[in-house]
Amino acid sequence: MGKRGACLVTFEGTRPPRMIRYWSVLTKVSSYEACSLTLSELRASARTAPTARKDNVRTLGDVTLPDRINLVLARGPKFAVEPDRTAPELLSLVLRVSGLAPDAEADRCVSEGVDVLFKCRKKKCDVPVRQTESFLRTNALSLLPSDKEGGFIVLKESLCKEKAEQAILSAFTFKK
Repeated sequence: MGKRGACLVTFEGTRPPRMIRYWSVLTKVSSYEACSLTLSELRASARTAPTARKDNVRTLGDVTLPDRINLVLARGPKFAVEPDRTAPELLSLVLRVSGLAPDAEADRCVSEGVDVLFKCRKKKCDVPVRQTESFLRTNALSLLPSDKEGGFIVLKESLCKEKAEQAILSAFTFKK
């Protein structure tokens, strides 16, 4: 009786001919080299994430910002932190996934999913977003977008209101 391989037929107890083994090894090596070359080209052409520039944050008036606040604001207005999922949300995800498993596997899927939830720790955010918000509120500072490049202007709330009133008065004429 014979066993059928992917591209050749071998008989029990015999080896494939030497040329077939040679071409098989050559094919494997060639495909590996082609993949590694393509992968290195793709990695070289991949766009890198833009780094936060410190000049993205400008201040008006007598405002000074600590470095940690400046670094957070330098990330720009499109920066966001992924919200934490609550325990009920995570459990509902486990139940939803177990519903997709075969009936015989569903209970085991729920059990293993709950075990994973207990073992996994929440990843802490190293960007002090809440501290930045608190700093701006306690010091009565306003944060405004400055340009299309994603920069910010930080100024005192009183100066912001004054500038807004000047802009409204210069743009509109009021009738009495």
